Amino acid sequence: MPALTKPKAPPTPNASIIPSLPTLLPKIFDQVQSTSANHQKNFIALYKLQLSSSEVVESVKGRKEVKLVGEKAFQDAVLDVVIRVCGCKKGTGVADRVVRFFGGYVKFLNEKGTSLHIYNKPQDDEEDEDEETPSSRLISRLLKFFLKGFEAKDKTVRYRVAQFVAEMVSHLGELDEDIYTSLRTSLLARTHDKEPSVRVQAVIALSKLCATELITPDEDDEVNVLEVLLEVLSGDPSAEVRRATLLSLPLSPTIIPHILARTRDVDPSVRKLVYTVLEAACGGSGVGKGKPKTHPQQVYGPTHPRLLTIAQRELIIRNGLGDRESGVKAAVGKLVGVWARVVGASDEVRGEGGGGGEGNGEEAEGIKRGEGDKDNEKEGGKKSVVQDLLAFIDLFDFTNEESEGEKVAEDALREVLEEDVGAGVEAEFDDEFYTPLTPARAFLLRVFVDHCQILGAKDENERVLSEAKLEKALPVVTALAFRIQGAYNDLVEGMQREEEEILLNGGVKALDDEEERARKEEERLEREFVIGEMLRVAVWLDYGDEIGRRKMFGLVRDMISQESLPDSLVSKCLDVLRKLSPNERDLIRVVVEVVHELRDGGDDDEDNEQREPGDDTETNFGTPITAKTNRPGQNKAKEKDPTDMTPEEKAQKDAMDLRCLSLCIGMLERVNGTFEENSTLEGILGELIIPAVKRKELALREKGLVSLGLCCLIARVRLLFLLLLFPHCPLQSAPEVLKIRVLQVVFDILMVHDRDFLAKDTVAGDRIVEFLLHIWDSEESDKVQALLCVGIAKLMLSGMIADERVLKCLVIAYVSPDTAGNQELRQCLSYFLPVYCYSSPVNQRRMQKVFIPIYRDLVQAYKDMEDEPGVVAPSNIAAMFVDWTDPQKAVEVRGQVADDTIHIDLATDITKALFSDDMTKEDKKVVCQCLSKLHIPEVIDDDKIRTLKLLMHNLTSRRPLHDTTSKNAFNKFETSVSKKFEKQLEGFNEEEYRELESLKEQFDFLDDIIPLDSDDSDVPRKKVTRKRYVEICGRVLSISLTKFACRRSESVVSGATTGAETDSVGTATAGPSRVKGKSKAKCVSISLNICQIFDDRYRRRRVSKSDDDTEEGGSAQAATPPAPSRSVPKRAASAKKPSYRVQQVAEDESEEDEESTPGPASRKGRSSIKPTKTKYKRGEEEAKLDAEIDNLLDSDGPSDSIMDSDSAEEDVVGEMLDD
Repeated sequence: MPALTKPKAPPTPNASIIPSLPTLLPKIFDQVQSTSANHQKNFIALYKLQLSSSEVVESVKGRKEVKLVGEKAFQDAVLDVVIRVCGCKKGTGVADRVVRFFGGYVKFLNEKGTSLHIYNKPQDDEEDEDEETPSSRLISRLLKFFLKGFEAKDKTVRYRVAQFVAEMVSHLGELDEDIYTSLRTSLLARTHDKEPSVRVQAVIALSKLCATELITPDEDDEVNVLEVLLEVLSGDPSAEVRRATLLSLPLSPTIIPHILARTRDVDPSVRKLVYTVLEAACGGSGVGKGKPKTHPQQVYGPTHPRLLTIAQRELIIRNGLGDRESGVKAAVGKLVGVWARVVGASDEVRGEGGGGGEGNGEEAEGIKRGEGDKDNEKEGGKKSVVQDLLAFIDLFDFTNEESEGEKVAEDALREVLEEDVGAGVEAEFDDEFYTPLTPARAFLLRVFVDHCQILGAKDENERVLSEAKLEKALPVVTALAFRIQGAYNDLVEGMQREEEEILLNGGVKALDDEEERARKEEERLEREFVIGEMLRVAVWLDYGDEIGRRKMFGLVRDMISQESLPDSLVSKCLDVLRKLSPNERDLIRVVVEVVHELRDGGDDDEDNEQREPGDDTETNFGTPITAKTNRPGQNKAKEKDPTDMTPEEKAQKDAMDLRCLSLCIGMLERVNGTFEENSTLEGILGELIIPAVKRKELALREKGLVSLGLCCLIARVRLLFLLLLFPHCPLQSAPEVLKIRVLQVVFDILMVHDRDFLAKDTVAGDRIVEFLLHIWDSEESDKVQALLCVGIAKLMLSGMIADERVLKCLVIAYVSPDTAGNQELRQCLSYFLPVYCYSSPVNQRRMQKVFIPIYRDLVQAYKDMEDEPGVVAPSNIAAMFVDWTDPQKAVEVRGQVADDTIHIDLATDITKALFSDDMTKEDKKVVCQCLSKLHIPEVIDDDKIRTLKLLMHNLTSRRPLHDTTSKNAFNKFETSVSKKFEKQLEGFNEEEYRELESLKEQFDFLDDIIPLDSDDSDVPRKKVTRKRYVEICGRVLSISLTKFACRRSESVVSGATTGAETDSVGTATAGPSRVKGKSKAKCVSISLNICQIFDDRYRRRRVSKSDDDTEEGGSAQAATPPAPSRSVPKRAASAKKPSYRVQQVAEDESEEDEESTPGPASRKGRSSIKPTKTKYKRGEEEAKLDAEIDNLLDSDGPSDSIMDSDSAEEDVVGEMLDD
């Protein structure tokens, strides 16, 4: 029914517009679906049509309201178009353009505002804010229609409806609260739609509702839209949905951490899109080289690098540049280039220079003014490039070595230099650059020099350009030496001032302010960083100038001779010293000389003061300096006894030994010659390294072990000694740090000297393997286990270790729930195991051999720990082995022949395992299902296929599989193999195969297999009811008496019976009747014994089954009670002999359904046994009876026997005998 309203002054309606709507609307939408260029024109045309339709109304008799007939007709026509679009599948361009047109038209209507308020103004002058308009009524009707479409079964309808809402939702304006709530609920429900395309549109629509959502929901049970979108971003299985969510989310400081988490997304397109979004929202799109600068607020976007934290910037660079996809790296490179431009622009606008406030605001102002001299512009441009780079460097914590900030900043700066070629060309490092020499400037110079060296080494064409850049960037050797010397003097002076303050305070540090102490510490670290960067630059200098070379050599030698030299600078000084040394022997000589000077203390201070840094004795590498090298006896004579030292002297001596060990470690790391070629090391080894290893102090012992290990790498003579030393180190009680050092040393020695230790069939190799396995089994530290795993994996991947025990340990560790929390170990093995198998057919063969033993161990562990989290199912384990041993995935190795029969041998191993009694039904099912996944080559050796066929044939005949799934899978595999190799298996004869020598081992295996009886079958036995059980007992009794009477009648002459009474055992008073009485009693006794034996066997079987295999068979048998005896009551003799019949015994009360079932009728009347006239068929009855007894004994017994006591069963038999 049309809606009713109260118009103020309705004009004359134009009713002719209604019949023309079906003609006018299709024309508009026909143009709309062709192209998007005419949408604006058609907005106006559709608006005019709506305006004209809304004027058509009808008055209601007797009422002031009118019917909006024209408006309803217009809405119906629009809905008809919408319905047609909803049937179009995804990807239809014409439908997509119509949907976009509707979204644009809703926006157009909202811009018009109250222009359509024709009949909707109230009589008073005040406008009602909640008043409806034709536009609002149209939008409401469309939304109500779309709400119904959200629940459609057709995925196309749901997709189009969600697309309509996504286009319209941002321009809806004010909505009724009920419609808004229903729309929000429907969109939230569509985020769980099974179709990714529907979820995409739902996410887009919800993201536009986020602006209307509060940070916290109004009601406790209301779901926050933003939380739902974040959950979709992190957990939706479709990459398309995650990309749509990433593009739709509003950027804010609370959203950015969730976006940065997607830099580790599994899909490369999502990872790439993260950096694209960050770049687009960075701000300063118009900022760049040669472009005008704007206000700082205009260049700061929501993802501007200065609005991000240092940790977030480092995360972006680390994950982006460390990505393996080239497309992701390219996106990060663009982002880093934008960062460099916007940071420099924002600093220049604010009047700040780069490099942590180092910039000159006047320079930036002069560049901005563009003063007329071209040379000044060029000079200012070059300075601007350096300032921008310095500002970019300050985004990172590059002076902190512990947080890897230096490496991240270096990678980012190199990316800027590669992306922006002009930055590398225009950057100049003149004398003004070194004043002041800040950490950012030193870092920029060093990275620029390294970048030029790398470019020259990569490309021959870039070598000339890089050499030209280096010539401009690198300083003169002498000038750099003086700068390093000045920075080092400042560092030493600052450290001396701190020591003086401590001495003045009586050995206590000055109680400065926290900020003051932090500032002093930061200054000291910055000075160390600057010196280190300058030393790294000094490595690339040209030392053709002898004066500069001597100056640098003297400076570096004096620095390493100082006790105050920080440990972080020792290795960098040794790099420069190695560059200045003509050979390794001179480097070793200089370092050993410095070590002796440090250990001698102040004995030679006068000589050191007289020696100048530029003296020839410092650089005369041709003649060895023997003044202070080999004086072991003199050192021992001057050295104090440790017991006579004060604690301060001991601490100073230990600190000196640590410095000497650091020098030795740095020197040995840079030496490639052998220990025997450098006899100078003998004194250091005996006087410093070996005593340090024996010390109890952890720091000294650790560095001593590292030094000893480095000596072992170049000393073959001591290998046997160290082989005996390291395996007997008390690692169990040692700290974790010491364990790690020892294992690192061991693995380094094994990698370098593998032939001496890990040669095949050697005692040393076995001892090393035993040593590693012992540590593996006894170690509990995750870090030590991960180090062991990495080291053993390297040794196995290189072929140095081929022990199957080691491989088995690695596989078990990979799937063990105990290592689920050790991510480093799991990640190492997840890479190692596939690579190890695919790298060589030999490795695949080794993995195939250990499959069955590993599978059995893991299956048993799975049964013990099935409920624990992280346990790998046996089916997954078998699938992994099948994949690892797939010969199709093996890499072709030169010199190795491809082995296509690995899976054939694996099938043979599986078939042999199926003979085992230890495997349960579920275990057999898993391995049988693996048979269909094996790769069977086209050509196989006759012996291999015969072996497999022989085993499968005997398994079917001797140990058949009773589980349906296992049997079907095995039969399918056997059929496929027999059909595929029909010619090779033609005339299969087990007796002929037995004569073959190649199959002798298999026949020996099969001869030991004992065929299973029916008792061992896995097939569930049919349960026997109590009624059937009683029937068989009665038949046993009846047939037994019949057999006995027949046999007795053949030897005894029948005669007249007497009326003598028989006693309880059948004894008569008369002679003839006594004989027959004995036979009768004997019959009763035999039948009772048979019944008792039958019952005992059944009970014994039932008891053994109920014990759950917790006791031995003998104990179960011993627990069986003795057979109860039953005495037959005395009866009076009768002329008629009672016949033994079976009476039907009613069921007990526990089986009500069995009681209602009538049993077989019992025989009435009594007849004496007449064996001479009987026609009893002995053979058939005996065979039938034996079969039924066997079935009964094999069964689980009566289904209700557990409810009956032994006495109740004895009473049943007694009643049978009484009857």
